[in-house]
This record gives sequence, C-alpha cells and structure tokens, in this order.
Amino acid sequence: MSGYLTPAGYSDGYTDESRPNGTSVQHGGVQYTWFSVSRLWFTTSQLPVIPAVNLVAATPTTSPNIAPTSPTLWTPGMTASTNLPAPTFPPLQRTAAPPATLSARDLLEMSPEVTLLKYYGVVYVSSRANDLYGPIGPVTEWALPHDLAGYGSLGGSYHHVPPNPLAAGITEGDTVLAAMNAFFQPVDMVLSENCRGYTLASLSEATARVTFTEEKDHVSRMDRSWAFHNNGQWTKFAIVEFKRSGALRRADWNSPEVTGRGDIICRQLKKHATSCVTRFVACCDGEKLVLIWLGGEMADWNRNPNPPATPAQIRWIEDTGEIKRNLFVFLKQALDAKLREYRLLQ
Repeated sequence: MSGYLTPAGYSDGYTDESRPNGTSVQHGGVQYTWFSVSRLWFTTSQLPVIPAVNLVAATPTTSPNIAPTSPTLWTPGMTASTNLPAPTFPPLQRTAAPPATLSARDLLEMSPEVTLLKYYGVVYVSSRANDLYGPIGPVTEWALPHDLAGYGSLGGSYHHVPPNPLAAGITEGDTVLAAMNAFFQPVDMVLSENCRGYTLASLSEATARVTFTEEKDHVSRMDRSWAFHNNGQWTKFAIVEFKRSGALRRADWNSPEVTGRGDIICRQLKKHATSCVTRFVACCDGEKLVLIWLGGEMADWNRNPNPPATPAQIRWIEDTGEIKRNLFVFLKQALDAKLREYRLLQ
C-alpha cells in the first residue's frame, strides 16, 4: 500500500510536521486524507489501519510473555504523486492608481518622514584630484529670490511619497535612499510640472570630464545632478552630493573660509561644478542641507597651480521641514540661470 508525498509547492498553511492527522482535500473528485504517522496522503480506500495493541500489565516477578509484532510502516522513498493541485496566484485585481490629490505646496510643506540614520560624521576624500580645486571662502548668506522662484503659483496635483521602512541608515547609499524618498523625489515631482515646458532629468551617478592640463583630465562622478533637454542634448544645471548623517557641521561653514569636513566637501563640489559648468551645487547628509552659489571666475576654480579661494553664498538648512521648499527654489533658480545663459529665457 503506497500513499502520496505532498507535492512540491503545495501549501495549506501547514508543514508535513505540523499538519493535523485526518486533514482532507478534494482534487479531481477524489478525497485525499493526511496520515500523520507516515506523513503521506491516502485516498479513502488506501487509508492504513493501525493494528490494535494489547496491553498486559507486568507482575512484580515476571514480565508478560508476548510474541513480538511490528505494525506495518510506510517508509520514505515511496512514489510521489503530483495529483494535488499546484499553488497559483489568484487573478490580478488590476487596481487603478488612486487620483493625485495633493497640491505642490501640500507636498513640499508636508513634514518629511525621515529614516533613522545611525552612523555619523564620516567624510572621505573621494579623489586626491579634489585638492587641486582650492578652498571656498569667504562665505556669505544667500538670500532667497524676491519671487521665491514662482513658489507662490506652482501647479500640478501629486501623490504622497512614502518612506522605505527597511532603509538601514548605515552607509552613504542609505542616506541617498532616505533623502530621495523624504526630500528629493517630492521636489522632482513638483519641478517636472513647473519647469517652463522643458524636459528635465534627475540623474544618478552621472559622469563628466574636465581638462585639467594638456596631459590630464579629471572625471567627476556626481551623486545627483539635474539637466534639461534642448536641441538633442542634455545640459546639467545643478549638482548635489550626499554624505553620511552628521557630515555637515555648521562650524565648518563660517567665514572667512570653509574648513574641516566642509572643506573636503567643497573641493569635491568645485570639481563637479567645473566639469558641468554650473555655479549651483549642494550637499545633503539626510538631516541637513547646504545650498551653494559659487562666485568668482570659473577659470580660477581649477587654476594650475595654486587656485585661489572661491567666494560663495550659502543657504544653511537644518530644519528638515524646510528642506523640500528650499531645495525646490534652489533647483528652479539653477534651471532659470542656465536657460538665461543659453538665451532661452529673458
């Protein structure tokens, strides 16, 4: 007498070890019953019979004289059957996306849901070539534009961007993930609807090259950059670098020159700005944001040798609730500046 092994992939909420004895399932008009002793399925006509066991009490001086018997056992290796149905998904519901109901200001002023970031303050020199771009200083406060880059008249309807509950908050990449969900994706959504009709792109790990000497080029790989499309080409207009939580310390960004961790960040940003020909750069550590407009002559940013310090204006944002709308104004200013440079905007 042989039963049937549980088919691979079959699921009824139990394992072979936990399924109750006598569990039944119908398939193809045949009823199969689970027999937990042998861990096999049987049809009704196949169900094994457990032999009766007679119990004889022992006496103080003798043991009962019972002839040894063994019940029939069902051993592993019996032929498996695939007669039970293989599990399948239910039909797709084809649920439509809900309508977008948030205004631009709703999205940009909604309190961000920031993933907990666990490791603090590490800033590495990503390339020794960054040292050739000189410091930034003096730094002065960068005032907001009078029209707030059109913030008061933004159009479009938007969805909420939920956070990733599994973001680990350990590496720089985790900072990127947390910041993109909390700040950058909402801003990109609003910017795409309020970009003067141009097609924009938000690029990850884009590269650009700048000639440093006749014999040597420097390659920039930017964490995040923005570009607009015109006449078949993409033109970058803003750059953001991400660092681990705690990398941005306000004390590093005081005049006359940016120092400490801030100096390492600024030299990297100047190299990126040189390769992309833009004055608009920024850094985010997932908790704070510094927005920078680089002054001076671009030709001096990587003058060889001994490049001078570059004057700059900065906006220091440490209230996470203020990051999104300040980031939007920064990107819109950068876009408008590049459009004016190309004489596409008065």
